[in-house]
Amino acid sequence: MKPLQYAPSVLQLLLASCLHPGLADAGPYPQGYKNDKTYKPDQNLIHTPVGSRGAVASEANECSHWGKQILTEGGNAVDAAVATTFCVGVLAPYHSGIGGGGFMLVRDKHGMYEAIDFRESAPAAAHENMYEGNIEGSIYGGLSVAVPGEVRGLWYAHQKYGQLPWKRLLEGAHYRAKAVRMNADYMSYINKAVNGSRKNFIVEDPSWAADYVENGKMKGEGSWVRRDRYAKTLKRIAEKGPDGFYKGRVARALVQSIRDRNGTITMDDFKNYQVKTRPVLTTTYRGYKLHTVGAPASGAVALNIINVMEGYPKPDRTAQSYSEYKGKPVSDFFPGRKIMEAINRDKHSARVPHIYDVNKPRDSLWHKFVEAMRFGYAARGKLGDPDYVDDVRGYENAMIDKENAKRIRKLIDPKHTQNITAYDPGKVYQPSDHGTSHIATADDEGMAVSLTSTVNLLFGSRIMDAETGVILNNEMNDFSIPGVSNEFHFEPSESNFIRPGKRPLSSITPIIVERPDGAFFVAVGAAGGSRIISATSQVLWRVMSEPVGINEAVNEPRLHDQLMPNKLLAEKDFPITTVRQLRDVYGHNVTWVSPGLSIVEGVIRDKKGYFEAGSDARQKNHGGVVV
Repeated sequence: MKPLQYAPSVLQLLLASCLHPGLADAGPYPQGYKNDKTYKPDQNLIHTPVGSRGAVASEANECSHWGKQILTEGGNAVDAAVATTFCVGVLAPYHSGIGGGGFMLVRDKHGMYEAIDFRESAPAAAHENMYEGNIEGSIYGGLSVAVPGEVRGLWYAHQKYGQLPWKRLLEGAHYRAKAVRMNADYMSYINKAVNGSRKNFIVEDPSWAADYVENGKMKGEGSWVRRDRYAKTLKRIAEKGPDGFYKGRVARALVQSIRDRNGTITMDDFKNYQVKTRPVLTTTYRGYKLHTVGAPASGAVALNIINVMEGYPKPDRTAQSYSEYKGKPVSDFFPGRKIMEAINRDKHSARVPHIYDVNKPRDSLWHKFVEAMRFGYAARGKLGDPDYVDDVRGYENAMIDKENAKRIRKLIDPKHTQNITAYDPGKVYQPSDHGTSHIATADDEGMAVSLTSTVNLLFGSRIMDAETGVILNNEMNDFSIPGVSNEFHFEPSESNFIRPGKRPLSSITPIIVERPDGAFFVAVGAAGGSRIISATSQVLWRVMSEPVGINEAVNEPRLHDQLMPNKLLAEKDFPITTVRQLRDVYGHNVTWVSPGLSIVEGVIRDKKGYFEAGSDARQKNHGGVVV
């Protein structure tokens, strides 16, 4: 057995994450959008700001500030979420954009919830065997594109809940599209996408090259990207609403690009796309009430995991590191202060104190949490689009029932992990989905939004339309494909087979939590494909078990185990003592991985009414802001 490899501390990684361009490098801003040259993202590590009017968190710092601007102008949490989402589609087009789709959970100011499904859908000509002999067709090119839903989804939410004019919300994205500087995140994802392709699509495809190539070479970090075609498309949507995307010249251009690359999408597919509302799934944890989106999202899996953990003792805090903070409100938790104290004590070996008691080799909550994950992911194999799969709602209700959690706790071996078949995956599996972007917002009237958008793989289908500048998704790859078994020879899940108009199963898990008195507590979600569920569950378990700030919780190192493959992934800053126990005592097949399995964003409101935004430092350009 190979010895465990240990990596640089979270302290080093967090300090490294500070070294990226600040707002002073930004280009032209819309009216009212201040280029605050005094703001330095690394100060988030020293002090977590709190506010009384609202909060925004996203993977793009400038976009979070644009959402904040919308709140200061009198916009509500939905306005801020819509504005931030359009902006993220410009600054992080590798994850998100109007060529994709997603899910949104809205809590209105009266405490009522709505689950909004704007997931991409299969075109009318799609069929179960369309990728027979052409698996790659589900990954790149026209056949991989599903009908985009983001514009209709954001429009629906704004029309029902928004306060500021639609056109105003798009101004931040429109101006950013005209000129954005490529930061470290941008370059990292471009390089990953290019290195993972057979060809350098950025350089060789004229449509991509028009924006990203200069003098025959791909632009580098610090270069300006001017997506004028995309800016014009956003302006059209700002003026015409969803008709500016789903009808007319934009729709015709997109359909032509898709069909030129062997796709089957038609103008009717665009015209007929509809937003759907789904039942809101709920459960409780120690008095808190959790709300999420059901299938084809995966909120039921996260609630299942949380239900199982409710039956175990709460995580212990390490008294030496945290006793001074016990009993204080969320707004008093400043993780950066502890980091700086650690630096002063020992500049070479200081580590951020971990929250859990790892000195219980025969009673590890982490082992039980991993086992709860494995049971949750096993149950996910039977989920699918409820408009096409029988009794998905009944199955989800059974998943999140407290009696089911008791049953799972009885099945968990407290001393050792088990063979895959013990988790009853039903001899079926779901394909892993990929990149996403999460946004969380809240305002002082009690409204909150947890929203995840995606184009699936990095830069989606790798199609950028030459006329509109829109990057199209490859969401068809999230469907199961008949005859394609996994490494355990489990068959693909029939519940996720392709049907015309069907929406593929997604790992997206937006969650909003209420306090026992019904007041808003936290909105959270994650990016990272199949790791979304484990990351969101882990952060929620953290903040609902102890009075800790969301910024601290999202930046803790995490574990991930989705049962198939039979492997426990541990981020390299996870406490080595715990990981050794999980491997040597409990028998888990541990693999160390670099931080970045998933990117979590969340906002929280403490009992005194103060907001905190938690943005994941695994993304260098992350941003959590408060008003």
